[in-house]
Amino acid sequence: MRSGHHRPRGDEPTDIYVATNGIDDKNRDGSINEPFQTIQFAQTQRHSGAAGVLHVMPGVYRVQNLVTDSSGGPDGRFRIISEERWQAKIIGTTGGAVWQHIGNFTDIEGFEVSAACDSLATYGIQISGASNAVKSNHVHHILGGARRSDGGFLSCGGIGCDMQYDFNDVIGNYIHDIGFFVPTVSAEGIYLSRGLKSFIHNNIIHRVRGFGFWLYHRPQAMAICNNLVFNCEIGISIGAKEENLKPDPEHPDPDYPDGYPPAEGIVVANNIFLFNKYVGLAEQTAVARDGMVLVGRNSYLYNYLRGNGPQQIVLHTDGSTENLPHLGGNIEDPGEDIRVPDLFVRYDYDGYDPVYYKDHPEANSPGEGVDLHPAVGSPLVGAGTIMYPPAPSPTDDFDGNPRNLDSWPMDIGPYVVASHTAGVKGV
Repeated sequence: MRSGHHRPRGDEPTDIYVATNGIDDKNRDGSINEPFQTIQFAQTQRHSGAAGVLHVMPGVYRVQNLVTDSSGGPDGRFRIISEERWQAKIIGTTGGAVWQHIGNFTDIEGFEVSAACDSLATYGIQISGASNAVKSNHVHHILGGARRSDGGFLSCGGIGCDMQYDFNDVIGNYIHDIGFFVPTVSAEGIYLSRGLKSFIHNNIIHRVRGFGFWLYHRPQAMAICNNLVFNCEIGISIGAKEENLKPDPEHPDPDYPDGYPPAEGIVVANNIFLFNKYVGLAEQTAVARDGMVLVGRNSYLYNYLRGNGPQQIVLHTDGSTENLPHLGGNIEDPGEDIRVPDLFVRYDYDGYDPVYYKDHPEANSPGEGVDLHPAVGSPLVGAGTIMYPPAPSPTDDFDGNPRNLDSWPMDIGPYVVASHTAGVKGV
């Protein structure tokens, strides 16, 4: 990790501020009265490995591949936060990731991240480190279009976590309009290539030209709970790549000297998959041509599926008893009414900015607004299951309202019904 440019310990502020009218000058103290201008510079003015908060004030921040490489530590996290939710707007103007974080024990929270249409950006937020959390961000219009050296298109996505790193959480993000400049099934809302003990909760994903969730290469032991994925091509896909499971003689892993286990130990529970073009929930090929097992035993519990392509659920197995998927409580609703009046308070099938229009009904045609909270009597209410460690249920919802799991049953999806919470905010 590149950390030699950070201030020495003892000379760093605990809280640093960034504002559009700030100045990137190391002689400034980075306080709210002397803010810096860019996130990239501000994060160098602290000791990497220490706890701290980088506050980003509202405004538009145009970037060319924003890279942050300052970390927190096991005793205190480094938080990079938008002072007002979605009001610090990060706009990428060139190819590659709009924002890449190369660090550990860091939270990236509350930003709006998008890319200019001609930027050829490939990712909104890319995580290249361990024990990070990407929370409550609005990531949209990462349209792709960049090509490889062989002329093919690079895939693109909203939020992605690289294969070498574990313990990364992706929670409460709103992701949409991803990959419309790439071929079909070449984009993903959230991509996890390893993700050991990662928690992926309360995300809303729609209008992705590919996967809502793509777990591929070497995913293991993670929890995908209480998310909503609609109007994508595939809701969620889980699989492994043969060469990524074989031992690497040049970079041996002492924990896995004989190679890595297949995609297994993954819990997919209490999610909603609606009107995805090809399939709602899918496992990829279970066995490679040489007989290597690619997909092991995973659990698919209490998910609600409606109107997904030719098939709602497609699972594969190598034929062994130990690798049979654990299934229970899934609701495969045959309903075809795209208005789904029974599920949500109000729903726009085209999926255009439903969270924004919930708060700005005057901007939405035909003017009714959109509200993805469960409707009264919705089959989502109380129809889920409470999950326990090592894959526990989220304790709050997309709005930050508590789920009160001791008093009420689990609702399916990212929102809790109002009668199942106390101290409600944002409903």
